[in-house]
Amino acid sequence: MGYHFKESDFEKYVNDSLRLDEKEAIEDHLTECDECFAQYMAVMEDWSIPYTTTESFTDDVIAQIEMMQPSMSRKTKSISPKEQRRKTVYHYFLAAGLTIILMFSGVFQFMFNLSEQIELDKEPISEQLLNGASGILLTDTDREGEDNE
Repeated sequence: MGYHFKESDFEKYVNDSLRLDEKEAIEDHLTECDECFAQYMAVMEDWSIPYTTTESFTDDVIAQIEMMQPSMSRKTKSISPKEQRRKTVYHYFLAAGLTIILMFSGVFQFMFNLSEQIELDKEPISEQLLNGASGILLTDTDREGEDNE
């Protein structure tokens, strides 16, 4: 390539201060010129976002979120260990009860039988693909044989 862009051109490109046709010319050139691409990457490494945040930015944003959605607040009521244990035991018994009900209703057996039925009836996908490809190859071979005759 005979013509190369200057570093100042890439800085203008990065800061989005070029016309559309100039941007497109740089983009097209970057796809073809490794030297300019390396220079562009160096400009990108040195480039920084022109906006800065204050030290309290995160705290201010969280305070605004808490005002908008109080349910998302960090200040949740504390639950006593006894209450927490009671809730945990309740959930374990609920899960165990539902499991027993599903076992006796036969849902698990039905699902197991259904999966076995699917495995027995259906040939593996790899075999289906192989058979399909063989079918295509065989029909192409048959056509070639007919053309030669």
